[in-house]
Amino acid sequence: MDGLVAKARHLGLDPAATAEAQEPADGEAVFHHEGDVWTVTYAGKSVRLRHGKGLADIAILLANPGKEIHVADLIAASASASPDPRGTPTADLVAQGLQVSRGASGDTVLDDRARADYRERLADLHRELEDAERCNDEGRVARARAELDFIAGELASAFGLGGRSRRADSPIERARKAVASRIRFSLGHIARVHPPLARHLRRYIRTGTVCTYVVPDEPVRWRV
Repeated sequence: MDGLVAKARHLGLDPAATAEAQEPADGEAVFHHEGDVWTVTYAGKSVRLRHGKGLADIAILLANPGKEIHVADLIAASASASPDPRGTPTADLVAQGLQVSRGASGDTVLDDRARADYRERLADLHRELEDAERCNDEGRVARARAELDFIAGELASAFGLGGRSRRADSPIERARKAVASRIRFSLGHIARVHPPLARHLRRYIRTGTVCTYVVPDEPVRWRV
């Protein structure tokens, strides 16, 4: 969990993570990742699930109830240390001032500095966007959102899509589809072992360019 927690915090998201798994308190629900396994408790039933990026997305949404989270942040927070880079154009990365290298197979890869630069820029953009919205500066708001969308597409390519999307798709559309697909896949897996939880998450999680966990009328106290 440590890598996901660090990335989420760097992006200004609240991972609400505890260092060690604990028994749930009365009325508390759990969505906790340790190693390659998620321990999930809801409505008195506990199950264990194998790790997947969609589960990581869900955990971040549950830890930030009511908050709209851009797909770029979800992709960056759950990016693996060894991303599949085949969908990332080298020229685009260089244009952004990022370092690229090539593996033995000739594939372009994002090095650690490039990944750190992307995450740092995302954090900067969120601060810029918040300031622009406070100042009602529509021009700055539009520019910040446009760059967020661009980075979302680049991260979607570098951290999981592998170039499988149609070329006609815009970068932000590729990112939106990537996140929606992996959340949908994880919800399907949850439904097989914990149907009540799957129904709850399908009712209250919204996906799109921004994703959110809508606060239920009777809020659930999640420990993530």
